[in-house]
Parts: sequence; structure tokens; C-alpha cells
Amino acid sequence: MEALVFISILICAIFPCASLPWMNTTITDQVQADIKYRLKISHPGIIVLYTNVQSQSMLMNYTLLCEELRTITLEALANDKTMVDVSLKEEIIQCGNKSSEIKTRNNSVSDEFSYYHYGSITLRMSGKRLGRTYITFNLYNSSSTDKILVGKQKFPLIVLRKEEPASEIFKYMMYIVMVIVNFGFGCKTDLQVVKETYRKPVAPAIGIGCQLLLMPMIGYGIAKLVTPGDPYIALGIFIVSCCPGGGQSNIFSYLLGGDISLSVSLTAVSMMLSFGTMPLWLFTLGQEISTSAETEMPYLEVVTTLLILLIPLLIGVFIQYKLTRIHKFMLKILLPITIVAVILLLVTGLYSNWYIFEMFNAKTFLPASILPFSGNIIAGLISLVARMPWTLVKTISIETGLQNTGIAILVIMFAFPQPEGLIAVVVPIATSIMTQFPLISVTIPYLIYTRCYRKRDKPASAKEEVVKNNSK
Repeated sequence: MEALVFISILICAIFPCASLPWMNTTITDQVQADIKYRLKISHPGIIVLYTNVQSQSMLMNYTLLCEELRTITLEALANDKTMVDVSLKEEIIQCGNKSSEIKTRNNSVSDEFSYYHYGSITLRMSGKRLGRTYITFNLYNSSSTDKILVGKQKFPLIVLRKEEPASEIFKYMMYIVMVIVNFGFGCKTDLQVVKETYRKPVAPAIGIGCQLLLMPMIGYGIAKLVTPGDPYIALGIFIVSCCPGGGQSNIFSYLLGGDISLSVSLTAVSMMLSFGTMPLWLFTLGQEISTSAETEMPYLEVVTTLLILLIPLLIGVFIQYKLTRIHKFMLKILLPITIVAVILLLVTGLYSNWYIFEMFNAKTFLPASILPFSGNIIAGLISLVARMPWTLVKTISIETGLQNTGIAILVIMFAFPQPEGLIAVVVPIATSIMTQFPLISVTIPYLIYTRCYRKRDKPASAKEEVVKNNSK
């Protein structure tokens, strides 16, 4: 494991590590005060904002207690200004009411503080991007010529996205599409081909090992090295690395002259095994990443989501193997149903989740590019070291680099709460986009070369046939 993570470090070292400003504030934490102050602000516990709501106002009552008669300035700041806009002018407070005049049953406050002030402020805030931060209320001594911080109070703040009907429709459409796709994949999986492929176990063993062991370790290395300042992106890239079995791998293996039988067998077996290995990886290395993201790993929700996807896959395999008539009928209707479902998914997804494209940046695309590219290269090198034929090397390399981003999106959306899930889901979408570029950039020249080579080779072979016939 250490060797693989070290390889990840070498790959990632050429790229600048991304960092995200976190808890940025112009106020130092050290409070300089010779006089005691105490600020009490009534608040709802955790302040919640929404990115798709323009501006929100919050009325807050406060009590300021102080030892001496003072003029105090109250100011509110967001610790991360890229996440939240806070509009509050400096509030000048005259702490001049004598606390001894408070007539209550428990008047212990007056024993420690001589003066107090009751008041209220209207805090206007707007969420700019999803995440967690703090709102800090700072107290300054206005009696001094210098701006001296004499007290502070900090409240947690979460920026979410308000749920809309289109978002809920998209979630369940995503579920339906993945169930249909997994069921169709099960119906098309030929068990005889899989059995024949695994009779020579060296190539399948290398492919399965690269998909289920190598890729999660690469994902962990990228999460720790490339995205240390953004734990949500790190969580997303690690979950993607645990989801092998991308359906497009069979297409690229065919176009690039790979072994189709091995490709189909690796996709089928790795997808089935990943329903067990993914929770295992999330329980081990994923636990550390989720701790840095200040969120708990929802193991039960992850397992439930995976089981819902595994059941139609197994049903499809059973129908293909035992119920031949139903299998033929299902193959006829699955394609049009899948096309309609995918179109509806794209329409609802673009309408309800356009914010995801606004979150794309270099810190998102960098790990999304490194993960598949590293998988392609390292798996190809391992296959070459094992002296695999070039056809199998290409197949194992393609199968390792292509991840099942659909399962990753579904697990993140349904298992993780806001805002962690909405931020982390950007990564599998970016990965699905970036995975295509290296493969397409290789596939197009390869197809052009093979087509031109065949055309050039045909006349030569025709002449050879003529010579052979004449010699006879």
C-alpha cells in the first residue's frame, strides 16, 4: 500500500496542490482587554443560508455586560468571505445601564458586571457557495484611538441549497436510470464468456487487482496530496476511485483493438465485487477523509444504496441465464426505455443542478483528471511488467482508468447530507468529463492509422495473390 501511495505522490508532485481559504479573518484571535466584557447574542444554534435565495435577514437580540461605563463597537464578519456576504454596519453601543437596577430573582450578573446594554441588530446575509463556516461578532473599544479587540462570539453557519421539486425528481430519475442500466447490464452479461475468460486467470487477476485495490489507493493519495484544503472534494474523489466498472470501457476496448471478452468480464466481476469492497474502503481510509471533512460516514445509507443497485443486476443475470424467452423480450424493450429515461434525466438534471457547473474550477478538474490518467498509466505498466500481450495491456489499462461515476453520483447524493453531498457530487461529474479526453485523443489517431494502414495493405496483398496464381 505504501508503495502505491508513493507512486501517487510522484504523479501528483508535478501539479501544484490546491488549497481553499478556510476560516479567513482579518481579526486576530487574541483578545486584548483590561476590562471584562461579556456579549450574549440570542441565536438559533446554527445559522442556515441558501445559495438559491438572494438575501436573508435575521433579527438578533443581544446583551452586553461590562465592568465600567464604556462605548463599544459591535461588528459582524464571515470567517470565509468567499462563501457568505454579511451586511452589518458597525453598531455603536453605550454600555451605560447600571446592572444593579435589574430587578430579577437571580441578580448574580450585577455582582460581576456593573453595567449592561440590551439591544437588537438585523443581520443581512447571502450565501455565495455551499459549505460550512462561522459568523464572528467582534467587540472593539471605541474609547481608545486604536481599534482594540476586547471580546468576540462565534456562531456556526451552513450554506445549503434549498430543495426544489425539480431536484427531487432528478434524484429519483437518477435512481431509476441506474436500476435500468444495471438490470440491462445483467441481462447482457454472458456467463459463458466470463467463465472462459477466467480459465486463464492471470490477466483477469491483474485487472481486478488494479480496479479494486490500486484505484482506491490512488484516489486516497490524490485526496491527501492534491486537495488538502478542500475535504469535500477529497471525499468525492475517493468515492469515485472505489467505483469500478464504467460501461464505456467496453466501447473503448473495442475501438482500440482490445480484448472484448476480457473487458466485459472485468466490468461484470469488478462491478459485482465493488458492492462489497466499496463499503470496506469507506470504512477504513474513507473514515479518515470524512473526519477531516467534519462529517460522519453514512455507512448504512451507502450499503442500502448499493444493495438497491445490486439487486436488479443479479435479477438481470438470472433472467439471462435461466429465462431465455423473457431475456429476449427484455433486450428488445430495454434500449428504448433507457434512451427515454436518460433524456428525461438530462433535462431534469440540467434544469435543477446548473449550480454544479458553476462550481467547476481548477481545484475540481485537477484531481478529476489525475485519477483516470494515473489508473491508465499504472495499470498499463503493471501489465507490461507481467508480460501480458499488447491486446490485454490495452484492455486492463482502459478498464482501470474508467470508473462507474453513475454509482458514485448516486451514493453521494443519497447517502451524504447537505452541504457535503452537494459539493462532493461535483467530482464524479467532472471525472466523467475528464476521463473522455485522453481516451478520445488516443482513439481518433488510432482509428485513422488503422484505416489508412488497411487501405495501404490491401493493394499489396492483392498483388501477392496475383503473383501466386501466375506461379501456379
